[in-house]
Amino acid sequence: MKKLKLGHTDIEISQMGIGHCDFGTKIPKDTAFQVLDAYYDAGGNFIDTSNNYCIWLPGGKGGECETIIGEWMKNRRNRDHIVLSTKLGANVEDLSSIRNSDGSLMSDWYLRGEGLSKKAIIAAIEGSLKRLQTDHIDLYYAHVEDAEIDPQETLEAFDQLEKQGKIRAIGCSNHRTWRIERAKQISQKNNLIEYCCTQDLHTYLQPDPMKRALFATQEKLDYLRHNPEVALIAYTPTLWGKYAQTEKYEDPSFWDEFYGPTTAAKLNALREIAAKHNASEIQIVYAWMMQNSPPAVPLIATSSVQHLLENLAACKISLSDGDLNILNKANN
Repeated sequence: MKKLKLGHTDIEISQMGIGHCDFGTKIPKDTAFQVLDAYYDAGGNFIDTSNNYCIWLPGGKGGECETIIGEWMKNRRNRDHIVLSTKLGANVEDLSSIRNSDGSLMSDWYLRGEGLSKKAIIAAIEGSLKRLQTDHIDLYYAHVEDAEIDPQETLEAFDQLEKQGKIRAIGCSNHRTWRIERAKQISQKNNLIEYCCTQDLHTYLQPDPMKRALFATQEKLDYLRHNPEVALIAYTPTLWGKYAQTEKYEDPSFWDEFYGPTTAAKLNALREIAAKHNASEIQIVYAWMMQNSPPAVPLIATSSVQHLLENLAACKISLSDGDLNILNKANN
């Protein structure tokens, strides 16, 4: 895998990252270790997690994924070769506070977490450092927006952590475009640490904005295209593996909120380019994301070494300008 500069920083990351929120819950330790080993052996160094993975699963308390990754790095003695990212802001201490009477999660549960105050940030990083068994985080994310806190307070807290050597860079996840730009203005005006990336749901098909609020919108993609100092890190790039189920491509209900007026044309283009390169549709999605404008660093989430290696093979696919034009024209 090639290495890329992470936004405006000097940190070098793999062109594909790995991060599975189910490590330590649905995915047991030995399986997680096998997947992480395979990724590392293939030249990968960019690992993504969060302090709230995986509180939405039955029995999940948050922090399980960080714990598994910390144990893996300690066991493999490779911390110095890993670019480690984690997040804060959406962890919930009292899980009963985010559940409805029937036990289901509230629709806005992720906005009821610890938030992005200085107090929350200082407390959260200590827990993450302990679980990850490290003295610093390479990339620390503001996981969700916090409308109750002045963004300058958040950035000043991050800046303090950088000066203490506890973090190297910061990013934001699930933030609207105007908030990213506002944060940049505050950082530059006050000489504070600046967001180097945004992590969002991003894939070839875009969802209906009336049904899904959190994703890399066309507005955000245009912003990133003109502000390359902010990298795009993409989660859920394969739509939970849906692209692999080609027999369901013609079923609008299968795609749910990701089905729209141009979906059929997009999927036809995807199949055309996949056939041309003797590749899977998922591999073409990954290649498109990495080679399109703005480029994205996709995060692989799998519990299978075989699927991991198949995904990583996308790094070897070179799409022509004509290929990208076919995929992008269908995407308009």
